[in-house]
Amino acid sequence: MIYAPFIFWFWDEPLDPAKMAEMSRTMASQRFSPGYAHARKSMVGTPDLPDAEWLGDRWFAAFGAALKEAEARKNYLGYCDEYWWPSFQANGRVLAANPELRTVSLNWETIPVAGGSEIHRDRARALRPPPRRPARPFHPR
Repeated sequence: MIYAPFIFWFWDEPLDPAKMAEMSRTMASQRFSPGYAHARKSMVGTPDLPDAEWLGDRWFAAFGAALKEAEARKNYLGYCDEYWWPSFQANGRVLAANPELRTVSLNWETIPVAGGSEIHRDRARALRPPPRRPARPFHPR
């Protein structure tokens, strides 16, 4: 079903390949393409998708089971390769392996200066990077 609506399918609990296959069949029976599997933290109080399952053997077993059902019904299934939020940080894995990729921002401040006066800025202070924030995705609860 090329023209069927695509679901942004949140995978937000420990994975069960049989359950994912059944959900794929159910979506197809309602004329939806399963769309895109997207790893998320639970937003309803159930156990979260464990970090170790994301893009691991269990992920691909569940994805394969859902994909097999989608393809059997001429539907499509893809996945988002980000955990929780599309931040290009791969759930902190990218920055853990490559800390030099951490973002750095320029800070600004307003300094009132009376007309006709001079201001001297501490260059070292001006060039200091902002405090580091943890490289973790945003998790509203």
